[in-house]
Amino acid sequence: MYRLFQSEARMKERLFELMKRGRAAKKKHQQQRCSEHTSVYMPKTVTQYHETTTPGRQPSHVQRVQQQWILREKPSRPLETVVLPPGARERLVADVDDFLSSERWYVNRGLPWHRGYLLHGLPGTGKTSLVFALAGHFKLPLYTIRLSDERLDDEGLHWLFSNTQRRSIILLDDVDAPGANAVFREPAPESTGNLSVSSTLSLLDGVTAVDGRLIFLTCRDKLSLNPTLIRPGRFDVLMRFDAPSKEQIAAYYKHFYAECDVADDELWKMANSFAAIAVDVDKMPKSMAALQALFIANKDDPAAALEAMQSRVTQQKSKRVSALGGALTRSRSGGETEQRDAVTKLETIEANE
Repeated sequence: MYRLFQSEARMKERLFELMKRGRAAKKKHQQQRCSEHTSVYMPKTVTQYHETTTPGRQPSHVQRVQQQWILREKPSRPLETVVLPPGARERLVADVDDFLSSERWYVNRGLPWHRGYLLHGLPGTGKTSLVFALAGHFKLPLYTIRLSDERLDDEGLHWLFSNTQRRSIILLDDVDAPGANAVFREPAPESTGNLSVSSTLSLLDGVTAVDGRLIFLTCRDKLSLNPTLIRPGRFDVLMRFDAPSKEQIAAYYKHFYAECDVADDELWKMANSFAAIAVDVDKMPKSMAALQALFIANKDDPAAALEAMQSRVTQQKSKRVSALGGALTRSRSGGETEQRDAVTKLETIEANE
């Protein structure tokens, strides 16, 4: 009997040890996967119909709109691939890191533990990419909300906020884009659809605000937003995204072609030449997204990317020369009015050169 008891005890110990190792292996696997992938949640609007019956009446159907989060695992983006002005990325990372480690500091001072970031500027300059990279860097789930869904109402928005994980990022993306709900705009329109300003204010820093979240709001023009919604206390960190500078373009070029078989000194020389043409000569609107498209078209050949930029500038000069010739011809054959118009066009062309 004693031997049987001893054998059962050893089996239980062995079983517990195997279960412990299994949990440790599962945790390690989840940590590795978390470091390689970012959990991105997208909202989905679901319309449900319920049949109601009333004695003596025909059955009727009641429509109910509900929100759900749909999980998408996406490969994490290295933070270094988002090229910002010198020091901007480091300051933002330090601010997020300080917030995540300061819960007790906020609680002791009676402050709501959440942080708001307003990213504004030209489209395609990396606002959304930066938020996604930050989520991967800090291993935080990312919940992205677009206000273009006409079926999204106050109740649905509250449900989405309250069903996010503690220590996560909520992204309100492109709030001033065409088709987005006007709740964030200034001046506030008579109707903002199914979303109200008062309810949205409560979500950001009112009684119904959720703690432990980093709320990022992106827009094109900060001045178009309702100042009540973006005042300090709701959004404390503001970052402007302009067209990329010469230094940013050179750094992005160098990063994109870092693995090509080109000497480092030569690559830097090509990067600086590309950036100088892009900033000082090229008249096309510039953004990181536009540069990325050009790089992808020449993904293994940095010299071809440089030649493509040079070719684009040559074409622009040819168009300006044609315009100059046409203006001169009209100024000689036309009357006084045509000559004045031609002079104005000539001055405009010279100013752009």
